[in-house]
Amino acid sequence: MKHKFILFTIFLAVGAEVLPQNKVCINEVMADNRHTLQDEDGDFSPWIELYNPTDKKINLQGYGITNDPVAGFKWKFPAVSIPAKGYLLLFASGKNRVNKKNLLHTDFILNSDGQAILLTNFRGEVMDKIPAASCSADISFGRTLDGASDLERMSACTPGNSNNGSAGIVFSHQSGFYPQNFALKLISKNGDLIRYTLDGSVPDINSKIMKDTFPVTSLLYLPDSISYIQTGLRKPSPRQDNFKANVIRAATFNNGKRTSSIYTRTYFVSYDTNARYATMDVISLITDPNNLFNPDTGIYVPGVHFNGSESSGNYYQKGKAWERAACIQFFGQSGHFRFEQNVGIRIQGKIRRFAQKSLRICARSEYGAPKINYPLFDQRANHVFSRIVLRNSMSCWQKTLFKDECTAYICRDLNVEFLDSRPVIVFINGEYWGIHTIREYLNAEAIARNHNLVKDSVNIVMQGTGNQPEAMEGWGVEDGSAESHYKMYEFLHSHDLHSAQNYRKISQFLDLSSVIDYYCAEIFFNNIDWPGYNNKLWNNGKNGPWKQVFYDLDAGWMNPEFNTFNMLLSTGSTAPAPAYTKFLFQKLMESAVFRTDFLSRMACLLKNEFSEQTLLAAIDLFKFKYDHVINEHVGRWGIPGSVTQWERKITYLKSFAHTRTQFLCEQISTLFNVKFDPETYSCP
Repeated sequence: MKHKFILFTIFLAVGAEVLPQNKVCINEVMADNRHTLQDEDGDFSPWIELYNPTDKKINLQGYGITNDPVAGFKWKFPAVSIPAKGYLLLFASGKNRVNKKNLLHTDFILNSDGQAILLTNFRGEVMDKIPAASCSADISFGRTLDGASDLERMSACTPGNSNNGSAGIVFSHQSGFYPQNFALKLISKNGDLIRYTLDGSVPDINSKIMKDTFPVTSLLYLPDSISYIQTGLRKPSPRQDNFKANVIRAATFNNGKRTSSIYTRTYFVSYDTNARYATMDVISLITDPNNLFNPDTGIYVPGVHFNGSESSGNYYQKGKAWERAACIQFFGQSGHFRFEQNVGIRIQGKIRRFAQKSLRICARSEYGAPKINYPLFDQRANHVFSRIVLRNSMSCWQKTLFKDECTAYICRDLNVEFLDSRPVIVFINGEYWGIHTIREYLNAEAIARNHNLVKDSVNIVMQGTGNQPEAMEGWGVEDGSAESHYKMYEFLHSHDLHSAQNYRKISQFLDLSSVIDYYCAEIFFNNIDWPGYNNKLWNNGKNGPWKQVFYDLDAGWMNPEFNTFNMLLSTGSTAPAPAYTKFLFQKLMESAVFRTDFLSRMACLLKNEFSEQTLLAAIDLFKFKYDHVINEHVGRWGIPGSVTQWERKITYLKSFAHTRTQFLCEQISTLFNVKFDPETYSCP
């Protein structure tokens, strides 16, 4: 009786949202059980705990539970009951059995990457659902309080027992968007002292003690703080104080020692918060300010490693030593909270001297979850990622902000590997940090994920690997092996591709349709940061044909009159086109078959994916996404210089779309000594 009273008191005190109290719910799940709980065979199998919040025993016969949303009755319960206010444990072991002691084993096994779990009644109606959440070994995912809606990763798991008495904190309000001020209440589940911070730092024994409710208010008129820190070659000067969120981090302490996990919450308070970001998702990134801005250890500032050179500074340091712990929280366009996870963050990319930077988000077991499991990208069926990138548009930062993402969208159906993305608004430690894009991180894992391959079988190389005798061993090998790539260049250097037989041999090394699509796209969009940079291929297995990766078109759409063919076919090295990167295209052009296939494909692309109509529609689509939020971004960074300047850059893209085909057709006609008219080609 005492336990019920304490539970009821906590719910009343914090106003915690409770699930319907007439239904059995999924209370706690452990997908990666290494040492926590053994089944009757002595195996450490994944397990699922159910909770009955009612005052009556419930017979579960005919109920179903599944890790596949399509299969509501993947595993059916036998005639087994769950007591009033009681718990039922089942092992998701794949053993599919019920023993004499009513120990239950499902016919499916939970994946340690995290899977959504659905509980259905005997009519097939969904009774409860736990979303997918990756967790490290022996960390469970479940309800902060039995039967409550708030979910968390729990290092102090309680299989078969109540979650209410474990170490932890119950918050009266979930992270999210609120139209007015409110009083936030925190309750320690086991009575330990709560300490908290408001600047993103991790609470310690010197942090403030939470004694009563905490006022969460609108911060519209609070002066900026970290926004004025110099994070690039020049000091930023926001045009006005930026929009801010309340960030609170809290933990329980007993006898000077922390007794709970670190809890992080973000609260946006403004009457128009949902309308403000109606077209964008929002990310709140929280970390100790020293991780970013300390001169010695901060990864976001010039710091002690800046020596006056544009390519120096703390932000140019690399490796795990320059990765910092953080918490990432994701909110949908509706303002609804979607997921939270502790991660590592690093500075990403070649251009790091800009005040706003790209960040690599790294999921690791040491932070509590080895993967991020959420549908971040519309073009991808697989939602599990160990790395993603928060991208600052790189060299397009001063321009439209979306050139690379728009080009990838246009080329999404070509036979090339493209990187999917979505725009987001980012806040760092509660301060507005502007528009970024979440983008896939290119590595063997990403390609394996997108093509249902084994990661260890995927190889990624830079173009020209094996064609630089002076390069150090292993140069240009991003993942796996480049053995067949070396062999391809040995063949190319010793054989003439005017021979149809020799050209057929090259098809064993290259996926020629991918290579043709890639060169068509790079040539059409006139990427001036190519082919010396951003030029990679991948294959599957020791001898699989190499396919092209298409990414980083921030320097594309430049000068519609430029003759890219002249650059590709010229001898010698001129930046950014060293000779070893042009050699492949020059050899392929020896083949009459390649030239025919190349022209035919270019003609079809010019009539379809690269048509003026298609390009203009894509530009308008991306402009619409950014229109509502660009003014705030410009005010924060002063780059682009104004919304008018941003719109002029978009007008330039449209001008490119109007004229590029005409100039390209003239150049092809001259190069191949034909009248190149795409309308004369038939396309599949």
